[in-house]
Amino acid sequence: MHIMDTLHTRTFRASGLKHLALVLSLAAFSCTTMSPGGAKPIAKTESAVNVAVQLTTSTAEDSMGAVSRDGRWIVFVSDRSGNKDLWLKPADARDSSPARQLTDHTATDTTPCWSPNGKKIAFVSTRNDAKGDIFVLTVSSGALERLTDSDTADDHPTWSPDGKDIVFTVTKRGEPANLWQVNLKTKAKAQLTQKGGYDAAFSPDGRYLCFTSSRTGQTSPTDHIAILRLRDRREATLTQGPFADGFASWADDGQSIVFTRFADDTNGDDRLSTEDNPSLWRVAFSDFLFDTLASAVSPPPEPLQLASSRFYHIFPQQKAGQLYFTSNRNNNIDLWVMPAEGDVSSLPTLAEQFKLARKLNQARPPDPYLAIVGFRNVVQRFPAGDKATLAEARYETGRIFEGLKNPRQALDEYSALTAAYPEAKKFCGLAEVAVARIQVDLKAADAVKTTIKSLESVAAKYAGEPAVGAAAHLEMGRLYETLKDNVSAVNAYQTILKTYPKQSSDCAQAILRKAAIYKAFGDEAALLDAYLAVLKDYPGEREWGRQAAESALDLIVKADLAPQEKIAKLRQVVEKYKDVAILPAMAQNRIAALHYTDLTESAQAKREYQKTIDSFPKEPEQVARARFGLARIFYDEQNYEKTLEQYGQVEAAHRPADDEIYRLARRAFIRRTLQKGDRELRQRDPRLALKTYRKLIDYDYQILEAHRGAMRCYAMLREEKKVVDAYKRDVAQQPDNYATHYCLGLARTYLGTGHYDRAARDIRKALDINSQVSYLHQTLGWIYEQKEVALKQKGWLERSLEEYLVALVLTDERDNPEGAADLLLNVGNGFYNLGNFKKAYEYYRRRLASGIPFDQEKTEALFYQHLGEAALDQEDYAEAEKHLAKALSIVQALRDVKKEDSLSWQAKIADSLGLCYQEHKRHADAAKAFR
Repeated sequence: MHIMDTLHTRTFRASGLKHLALVLSLAAFSCTTMSPGGAKPIAKTESAVNVAVQLTTSTAEDSMGAVSRDGRWIVFVSDRSGNKDLWLKPADARDSSPARQLTDHTATDTTPCWSPNGKKIAFVSTRNDAKGDIFVLTVSSGALERLTDSDTADDHPTWSPDGKDIVFTVTKRGEPANLWQVNLKTKAKAQLTQKGGYDAAFSPDGRYLCFTSSRTGQTSPTDHIAILRLRDRREATLTQGPFADGFASWADDGQSIVFTRFADDTNGDDRLSTEDNPSLWRVAFSDFLFDTLASAVSPPPEPLQLASSRFYHIFPQQKAGQLYFTSNRNNNIDLWVMPAEGDVSSLPTLAEQFKLARKLNQARPPDPYLAIVGFRNVVQRFPAGDKATLAEARYETGRIFEGLKNPRQALDEYSALTAAYPEAKKFCGLAEVAVARIQVDLKAADAVKTTIKSLESVAAKYAGEPAVGAAAHLEMGRLYETLKDNVSAVNAYQTILKTYPKQSSDCAQAILRKAAIYKAFGDEAALLDAYLAVLKDYPGEREWGRQAAESALDLIVKADLAPQEKIAKLRQVVEKYKDVAILPAMAQNRIAALHYTDLTESAQAKREYQKTIDSFPKEPEQVARARFGLARIFYDEQNYEKTLEQYGQVEAAHRPADDEIYRLARRAFIRRTLQKGDRELRQRDPRLALKTYRKLIDYDYQILEAHRGAMRCYAMLREEKKVVDAYKRDVAQQPDNYATHYCLGLARTYLGTGHYDRAARDIRKALDINSQVSYLHQTLGWIYEQKEVALKQKGWLERSLEEYLVALVLTDERDNPEGAADLLLNVGNGFYNLGNFKKAYEYYRRRLASGIPFDQEKTEALFYQHLGEAALDQEDYAEAEKHLAKALSIVQALRDVKKEDSLSWQAKIADSLGLCYQEHKRHADAAKAFR
């Protein structure tokens, strides 16, 4: 079954893409410019990863977008009316005009394409023939013309640039699909291909057709992109390899073709097939392809990957610098657009492109498929560049595939590396080590010894490359450990230390592996020596040093000692090892934590944390931990200013300067998915919304916004007790995860006021684990507020305000503008309720400046009332009048408030307005308002 049969049958002609195993996530991107007359540009950011913008947001499936030649309109297929029809909307992502339905029939209408003048659309419909026929729609009038009859299955029309002909796919019973051409004036038909072909697209100059061709007789996916030169009907192969390629279309400059490729095994079945996620690619084209002699010497150019395999990408079209496509990027099948260069920006030099790829690979949480695009772009954009850099890019791609549990594609990368870059000795050697590692995992256990011998050969072969030798011996040691041959393992690790002393990371790992062996024998003295060796000899290896320091302290300070005994031992460590990296600073922080948590001596704990800050300025991570410890103490003491100061110090010292890509990517994915869930909830569909929120929770349990949305769904479904029981189980399974405790506490708040105390205890437990999460403070602040407002318990408003203030400082307004707006309102209300109108006015004005709309009109009315009253107190009469008048107009328009309540509310606002007029010497207006 070729790509068209698989995709059309399995997805679009049946029940759509929804039943596929759709892997969901997102990267953050930015868009480029477009030519005048088409869709307008979306501003390009400084990020090197481009923004993909969602063109359609219906809960239905929207796909098969086709952009008009002038770039103004996009026609697409949607089932929003109950079955697949054609719809039309502006191609500009910023134009929110609703889509217009073009066809309305109980049959299926698909695969639209525009006439060159933009007045007509050709498409496939089953309204007269279940196999499908070609129809032409006049957009202005809705008039339909049927072009083909019921003798054949007809599909995928493409209009010639001169408007005279349409080429389409014809499938006759018992024969392969082929391309046919029909003249629109004479209706004469001609067969263009004889050996198979489908899904064609005209080049902009009308001289060529790109189409999908199948190679038969092979078990792997064999569809590829081919070119038909119309003047002599010659065919040439453009893409090749063990991939399924299809759905090709020309860039509007006629010099390249974009297409869909099933390039990566994303479903883990150890093979490439159309069950995997397809990605988007571009390949250059010139008539040089038809020069037989030249093509034999120089094969077709390598394609460039544009969009990753993390999502399902299909039906690409490149118009005026933009790439339009269908994707499940936002948990639904929709139309999207991004810059034509794809997910990853094209940078001017090999060094810059490689630096970007490495940054993508280091993002946390990782996006491995985006990192693969990054490294592939290095090789694909600079094929004649520095061989060592290209080899390293291939090597890193192989390592990513290993991390994805995809050994076959990892082996392909390593094999390509050694074949293409034999002069890059270091990475060829590392690739051979990796191949040995993979092969032993793929083979039976009795092959381990053979693999060890092969690693010895690799080390000897690359004797001049210490990185290869060290990596080989590290793998040998690991393999000896699997054989329980600890003596040989230790010898392998010792070889690294003696022979490759400058390979600091490998040496540090070798020492820690030796220590693990010593630990099994209970040799504490050897253990401590090993940990200290890592710290003293390799101070630059921060990751391994941190592990060594933590292990050394655990060894010295036994868990069963009393707190004072632990402190005494830790002081000895600080004094004895004051010149050792990390260890004394870590010990000093443990002393401070013991004073606070075990001995409840907050003053002494603060002095101990300050000692870390003063004594170990060269240990920034431990200094940051000390500041967080101080922040926690100040917070518990209700010293808000000091709490903010500590958080500010950490932020100033540690805000990552080069992590914008990851921040934007994660923010975009989370916000898009949350918006979908919120929209479904507003539409009173809690079960659908719950499904959306649950997928986000499965993606990352610690996305608290998703839990909060899910709980609103459960509340609407009246299943509050059910969700409390579920979070109790989560706490039991993950007792050290702050998110489980927080969610249990939040869930309890839905059970009523009688559960607030237990909810607060749960959330305080979460804060003990991680005090740097905004929502923990925000919810705790809300509980404290309710204790005073609802339960009439005094003294809680101040504590509530403190929690809201901490939550606000922990909220990044760029990442979470809605959450920041909510908190600004909470803080403003807190100061208002405490009678501090000056501070209330400050925060209310910040809330106003955010521009975030209110979810409820009652909330909006109360906000403007309080804002106006605070302005009045501050003698800002013009602002007070404006905001109070706004509040009054909103209250007067409310329909879900009892008449007597509305009149009382209006009277209170009118009184404030009267005071405002009185201060303005507008006595007549004041009298009218008071009346």
